[in-house]
Amino acid sequence: MTDQLISLKKIGVCGRSTNRIDAQVGAQIRARRRQLGMSHDEFARATLISGRKLQAYEAGEIRPKPAEIGALARVLAVPISYFFDVAEQSSGEPKRRG
Repeated sequence: MTDQLISLKKIGVCGRSTNRIDAQVGAQIRARRRQLGMSHDEFARATLISGRKLQAYEAGEIRPKPAEIGALARVLAVPISYFFDVAEQSSGEPKRRG
């Protein structure tokens, strides 16, 4: 039973494990929010996402759902690709442009 609990903790929310890319995307979210001078409470109200969840995104503990990425991009005034560009840069994968 203890092994099962340890495995569940590693998996994270909704059965999806997080990795260094999630942490880097979270850091981008936090940096942009701070650049705009938004508090966690203001950010939560503007995105309609709970403050606790937003803090977990920023910490890289959980990853946003696709629908939430749109809300984050809208409020942070960045294109959706903003979140994926940082992930591609950090993973060493070449960027694909049209």
